[in-house]
Amino acid sequence: MGLWRIEATGTSPPRRLALAGEDAWSPSVSRDGRRLVYERRTSNSSIWRLGLGPHGSAAERITSSTRSDALPIYSPDGTKMAFVSTRSGNREIWMSDADGSSPAQLTSLRQFSTLPEWSPDGKEIAFACAGRGGYDLKVVGAEGGGVRSLIESLETEVLPSWSPDGKWIYFVSNRSGADQIWRIPSQGGDAVQVTSDGGSFARVSTDGSELYFTRGEYGSYELWSMPVAGGS
Repeated sequence: MGLWRIEATGTSPPRRLALAGEDAWSPSVSRDGRRLVYERRTSNSSIWRLGLGPHGSAAERITSSTRSDALPIYSPDGTKMAFVSTRSGNREIWMSDADGSSPAQLTSLRQFSTLPEWSPDGKEIAFACAGRGGYDLKVVGAEGGGVRSLIESLETEVLPSWSPDGKWIYFVSNRSGADQIWRIPSQGGDAVQVTSDGGSFARVSTDGSELYFTRGEYGSYELWSMPVAGGS
């Protein structure tokens, strides 16, 4: 976040106020126009892990940053971890070894990137990224290869989830006027609407036969399922 200004007439493009630095919010200008007061807001969060089962280990911190590390997800083989971090000054997708060591920045989009999801073969990571009007879906190579756009629109496309065979990416979109589950070929193509009565947080069963998802509002979600091949 940063402070920007634009002429009240709207005739010039916005310009960032570099002197305010990063993490600047809530500007207020004095009546004489000579002083600017604003809030500088920072957060610090780390990723922790703990062992499960009767003999599980105690919680331990595996990343440490002066910024925010969040939304960790293990690779399919358990050797890597993707997560979101603002340690570069922007919210980007990062990857590390499973124990948090050897962190590496995968994206440098300088946009709000979030919600990483590994492909079943562990070669790519899908994520949502702030776009022109809402959120777009993009894919980044886990071992390099750069970022490719899967969907770019003026709508909000979020919560990507791969099918077990890696051929499809399910996601939530409001392009039909309400949040519904859609899917698109993982290598790109036309998106197809899957649900018609609402849906979010889609996950395909490990055998590829059932689609599980939620319906409802925050605080009152219901869990639903439907055949991947179609049906009620």
